[in-house]
Amino acid sequence: MSDWNKWEHHVLHEIKTLREDQKNHGDYLNRIENTLSRQEVHLQEHMRRTELSENRLEHVENSLAPIQKHVIHLEGGFKLLGLLSALTAAIYTLNQIFKWFV
Repeated sequence: MSDWNKWEHHVLHEIKTLREDQKNHGDYLNRIENTLSRQEVHLQEHMRRTELSENRLEHVENSLAPIQKHVIHLEGGFKLLGLLSALTAAIYTLNQIFKWFV
């Protein structure tokens, strides 16, 4: 086989390899496009569900706002009740001490 024939055989082999690689890359790109299409559908559904969840959370927060205000008022009332109880106990104790000395 002459050098020319060897070289021609080698070049044809490389061209065939490049065409196979090109086909493989094309197949790979098609799989990537299919994956991206599916992921886009999943992303849109995720975004829809996220928006619904955010709307529900906002509704719950708005519904809880009056309850939170009520709890704050109750806490204030219990603190006042505790303060009055401590004051009453102190007055009663002082009264008992004065009775003991009188």
